[in-house]
Formats: sequence, structure tokens, C-alpha cells
Amino acid sequence: MEEIWKDIHGYKGIYLISNLGRVKVLERKTKDSRGRLWVRPEKILNGGTSNGYKYIRLHSFNKERSSKMYTVHRLVAKHFVPNENNKPQVNHINGVRDDNNVTNLEWVTNQENVLHGRRVLGHCIGEKNARAKTTELMALTILDLRKKHPCKTISKKFKLPLSRVRAICEGRTFIHLPRS
Repeated sequence: MEEIWKDIHGYKGIYLISNLGRVKVLERKTKDSRGRLWVRPEKILNGGTSNGYKYIRLHSFNKERSSKMYTVHRLVAKHFVPNENNKPQVNHINGVRDDNNVTNLEWVTNQENVLHGRRVLGHCIGEKNARAKTTELMALTILDLRKKHPCKTISKKFKLPLSRVRAICEGRTFIHLPRS
């Protein structure tokens, strides 16, 4: 695939993003600490990684010298992937968070992103999730008790946070369980 470069919105003439997920800063004139002018050469930026996602810090080079952090996959998607339905999240199709090639990115809703995680990447739900603190049996019991008792009473009975009981009752967790 041929690498295509585009100016990053808000940083025109300073930074470019490529369809392969690379970021570069263009050649520019700058002053050193003694006020002497010199030319900084064009350079591909490395950035960093956080939670598996590549990110980059972009500087505005204005009087305020402000900077802002961006995830590379969102920059690639904003500049190369059409978003006709105005979806808010960017999904890595192959599940590899640092593969920011344009062919691996798509705009999705939160629900589509979660379903992709379950179906394609095998993320576990319910008590199969390593971080689960509530069993399916407990969730089923909570759903059964909810027919007669308020969430606050159930939360005290099971010594669970009220927010967790509400999440089960409202179908935000254990969504695979039947509700009446």
C-alpha cells in the first residue's frame, strides 16, 4: 500500500498523518536558547503507548506553546476513514491496538465496539470475565428478588453496592440473562 500523507487538522504545515498510522513533523525554522535561528529537519515521531494504544503529543508552536495528546488511531480515522453516520468510536478490526493502518480501522457505536470485542476478540461476559465479582446465580437471584423488593434492600441483603444491583436489574451487566 502506498503511503499517503495529510495535514493534521489544526496543525496545518506543522504535522502530517499517514494512512499507515505514522506521524511526522515537517522541517521548520526555530530559535535556540541564545536566540540563534536554525532549521529542524523533518522527522517521523515515535510517541508513546498507553493501554496498548499509540499516542502522540502535538505542539502548536504559537505564543502559548500549548500541546495536546492524541491517539494515533483516531487521527488516522478522522483523516482517512469516512464517518457518514457520525459514529463516536474507532474500532481496530483485527483487535491489535497498535495496528493503525487505515484498512484496520472503522467507525462504530459503543454497542458495536462491545459486540466486536465479544464475537471477534473473545472478551468474556458475566462471571466468565476475570474481573467479575458477581456470579450468574447471584444475578439471577437478584433479578428474581427485584420483582418484590427495591434495589436498595437487595443491595443490603447481598452486601453489594447499590450501583451493581441497579446495573443487573437495568440490564447493563449480565445482559445475556433472561429478564421478565
